[in-house]
Amino acid sequence: MSLITIKQGMSVALKYGTDPTQDMTTWVCKVVVKARSAGKSGASLISKTLAARTVDDLYWVGALTPAETVALAPGRYWVMAELDNTGTSENLEIHDQMEVDLQGVV
Repeated sequence: MSLITIKQGMSVALKYGTDPTQDMTTWVCKVVVKARSAGKSGASLISKTLAARTVDDLYWVGALTPAETVALAPGRYWVMAELDNTGTSENLEIHDQMEVDLQGVV
């Protein structure tokens, strides 16, 4: 688990895979962002499926866009990735924390 610190409206690079690494061609990666105050089972504020993989197919990559993060109020969030293997029904969850600060000069 890592802590990501950003200001509203910044993009956030995402990169998810397994440990030890596996080929991701039979996996699907969905990412959700939830307010920490609502808990991990709270409502998703951002939900997306990553569509791109690294050239070696070992990681899913994508980003939270400026348009997505500008809508987040200052505070702490969960960034949770769910990896599902469509061939074996294997499932893995990765939970990171993100702190969003107010955009602009304080």
